[in-house]
Amino acid sequence: MEWKNPYLIQRLDKPHKDPKELLSRLSDTFSFGGGLIRGGFKKETWDMITKLFTFDYMGSSEFEWGKVPESFSEIYTNKSSYISFEMLFKGKPYQEWIRPNKRKKLVDFPAREVAVYVLCHKEFEKNVKEYLALLRKGDYLNKKIHLKEGTWFKERMFPEEAWNWEFDTKNKKIPIKHISAERLQGWIDLDNHYMFFIDKEMFENTKKLFNIK
Repeated sequence: MEWKNPYLIQRLDKPHKDPKELLSRLSDTFSFGGGLIRGGFKKETWDMITKLFTFDYMGSSEFEWGKVPESFSEIYTNKSSYISFEMLFKGKPYQEWIRPNKRKKLVDFPAREVAVYVLCHKEFEKNVKEYLALLRKGDYLNKKIHLKEGTWFKERMFPEEAWNWEFDTKNKKIPIKHISAERLQGWIDLDNHYMFFIDKEMFENTKKLFNIK
């Protein structure tokens, strides 16, 4: 097997709580834009997978014509060679406005650690660890990363680092707004057929789906 420079990474969202709700029904039609219905998944497979996660709309046709089920098929076919492991990423100390007693106060917070859970082919363990460490720095304006669409990986793990900034009178950076991607819980690299999650339950359920130890 040969590692490819990742180009297509599909974002994975939380499953809809009620399969009968409108957003859940519409996901069959719009998750993959104008491409294949359900991205090419069979109805039975789609119903099983979307109990674990749903597919974020990526906005590019490259994701819409069967690439996602092809990657799932690769994982299932080679599941005996797949491993699972955990990585820890550390953020940076940050400041945030809070309102104790209805008055704004700028509070310092310590750096946080976020666990990322990975399923990958055993031959790609080193490549995946190196790539996720690179992706943690952010995929926008990163010359070492060449993706068709953004992952929001850094922004999802550490939204405090993704805030828009303005300066106060002491010339210190103060967060005023951050990117919200709360539904985003996982990703699948469609070029190298590995998956990674920040939601442990989603990770464990996906391991069971593929019967990966």
